[in-house]
Amino acid sequence: MTYKFSVWQVYYNNKILVGTYETKQIALQVASKINASGNKLSYVSELKVYGGEANEHTKH
Repeated sequence: MTYKFSVWQVYYNNKILVGTYETKQIALQVASKINASGNKLSYVSELKVYGGEANEHTKH
């Protein structure tokens, strides 16, 4: 399988998923708004999406 694209996820506190976004910039804006509220700590995580036909290196 080959790398296709990335999506960006915003989490807060105990790894509670807030949402998934198409760009890092949007995810950072959402996280910034959450952090500005002062009662929650959020962070952004990259999720890489892979796809395509399996090859000799990816077959299990």
